[in-house]
Amino acid sequence: MSDSPPIEVIGQGREPDGPLRPPRRAPRALRVVGYLALAATASVAVWLAARPDAATSAAGAARTAGPATIVEYPSPDGFPSSVPVYHDLTVSTAAADHSFIAFAGHVLLFLRVTYAGPTPVRVVDGRVPQPGAYPDAGAGGLTAGTTANVTLRHGVPTEVFVRTRVDCSTVLAGAAVSRLELMTQTDTGTSRAQTLDVSALGAYWDEARHAACEPPDATRAVTSAVGSLRGVARAAGALPEVDAVVTLHDSAGFDAVVRLLDPGSPAVTFVPTVVTSGGAVVEGGGTSSVKVRWTIRSCSSEAQAPAPALPLHVTVSDSQALVDGELGSTFAAAWASALLRACR
Repeated sequence: MSDSPPIEVIGQGREPDGPLRPPRRAPRALRVVGYLALAATASVAVWLAARPDAATSAAGAARTAGPATIVEYPSPDGFPSSVPVYHDLTVSTAAADHSFIAFAGHVLLFLRVTYAGPTPVRVVDGRVPQPGAYPDAGAGGLTAGTTANVTLRHGVPTEVFVRTRVDCSTVLAGAAVSRLELMTQTDTGTSRAQTLDVSALGAYWDEARHAACEPPDATRAVTSAVGSLRGVARAAGALPEVDAVVTLHDSAGFDAVVRLLDPGSPAVTFVPTVVTSGGAVVEGGGTSSVKVRWTIRSCSSEAQAPAPALPLHVTVSDSQALVDGELGSTFAAAWASALLRACR
């Protein structure tokens, strides 16, 4: 295996910093810190003053917060029973729209949602209704919010975050829940509980709870998949090529840096159009796509050789590993078909 420069990342997913890197939103931690610095708004303060105390077992007591009456102590479902429950939020299933940071019993979830309610609201509290998961009012005293410190408005996709801490002795038991609970509040102080269905995100929360309870392991943190292969025949004097898109998913609680390496075939060169020295950055719980290209130096030799491998060098926190990327059971047949088209 040759240690040639890693493959480029062409505008899809989230790339490493550098002169070739296109602009992107601020890093996740900075987005949340920026929000927390601005979190002392009147509506948030009203809810925090009346938040239920999970450690208190006294009977529920009511207090008035502007025009809304909030019961201090929670119902069995977590939020005050006097607050109406809505289903105004829909989670985005786009690969770039959800991720998480998880370590040592703490999880910070990031999701993009679309709000369908008629009245703008702020997200002021949140929780994961999983046994062993508890609201984490760490930095800034907030368990949830929007990373850009904005209100949710009808039809406008907005990124929200939810902070939770987990008891690893219990949170991994049983099936992962498929919903989140958010408390929202209008500018006039009216509270509205929201149930957010995250079942369309597959193993998103399951990965997050495991990542919070297990050290990052580069040998199993990243999974890959190769999309459709496209054989490209070139004009006389130019080498034929096979193009594809490789999808990388990181189930660890930290960002993974993935370098796609040339497998060292004598008949094929795994060549990036533009080289990025650091590799592809895949956020924890997130998915990135990278475009790859094989240049065929000898069609006759490659036709007799097995399909090329996809070696990956993965770094997650202090863990590093060289692993074989998953190609799938249909890759060999797809490679033969694309090679035939490119070499015709």
